[in-house]
Amino acid sequence: MKILIEQEPSGGFGIQDSAILSHHTATAAAAPSRKDSVHALFACICTYLQSQGVIRSADLLVKDLLAREASGSTVIADQLANPHAQGPFVDECLLLYLKLSRLMPQWDGSHDVSRLLLILIPQDPSMKDLRYLRDLYRRMGDEKVLGLLGTGSITDVRQILTTEGK
Repeated sequence: MKILIEQEPSGGFGIQDSAILSHHTATAAAAPSRKDSVHALFACICTYLQSQGVIRSADLLVKDLLAREASGSTVIADQLANPHAQGPFVDECLLLYLKLSRLMPQWDGSHDVSRLLLILIPQDPSMKDLRYLRDLYRRMGDEKVLGLLGTGSITDVRQILTTEGK
C-alpha cells in the first residue's frame, strides 16, 4: 500500500490556482460549476499521479472517479470526501490524503469538502492491502477518527493512516 499525505502538492490542486482548470471550463471569466470543479480537481490529481508513475491512464481514472461520484456522494464526514476506484489503470494500492488549500463548496450539491481520502485499488489487490483497507474503514467507524480525517491536523492524519490497528 502506497500512502501519500499531501497539502496541496507542488503544481497545485487548488481549483482557483490550477492551470488545468482552464481546459475544463467554457470561459475563464465564468465561474466553474460544481461538476466542472470536481472534474477539474480529479483531472489535476490524476495527471499528477500519472506523472509520478502511480497510475497508467489519467483519463481512464478521471472517467471512473466521475462515474462513481455520479452514482452517489462519496462525502463521508464533515469536509471529507472518499473518492475511490478499482481498475487495470492502477498498478498498486494507493491511498492519497489531500488537504486542499481552499474549500470546495457543494462537492455533492450539499456538502463542502476541504480534504480527500482517495483510494485506488488495482484489479487484483494483495490480501495485505485489502486487510489494511478493511482495518482503516473499521477505524473510520469511530466518529473521533473520522472527524480527525475531516478536520484534524496533518500530524493526526498521518498517525491514523500509518498506524496499523488502533
